[in-house]
Amino acid sequence: MVIRTDSNSMKPIRTEKKQEVVYDSWTGIPHPLQDQETDHFITSQGSVESQTIGRQIALQCGCLKPAGGFCSECGALVCIDCFGHCNNCSRPLGGCHSILVNNPDGTRIRLCQACHDSSKRREARQRIWRTLLSPFVKFEEDSNAK
Repeated sequence: MVIRTDSNSMKPIRTEKKQEVVYDSWTGIPHPLQDQETDHFITSQGSVESQTIGRQIALQCGCLKPAGGFCSECGALVCIDCFGHCNNCSRPLGGCHSILVNNPDGTRIRLCQACHDSSKRREARQRIWRTLLSPFVKFEEDSNAK
């Protein structure tokens, strides 16, 4: 039996699809990382040709780098560079839910919103208490600065 197709309207006689996924450990939802599709054709000469098309799917952070982990705030799969953990509570965070703060020693740390708010409140309380106690107590940092 001879199957004739003209080259402009070749329809695949067989298609293979492969998809690389990562499963969210909290919800079990699969997140695709890469798709690959192979179509097999019969040419006008009667031979079988295969065409493979692969596409890498951008992560939710918009990067094409390898996956780093899932953000605990929004559940997005983010790349290695955008992914990190909160310095205080160790929650996994993506780049859009991370707050990078400069330490007094010059290093940058990553905080989640809750830990950042908590540290800001603690600093405000410390400033208020220092102001109230400054007429009566001489603090060590004040004496070292002079």
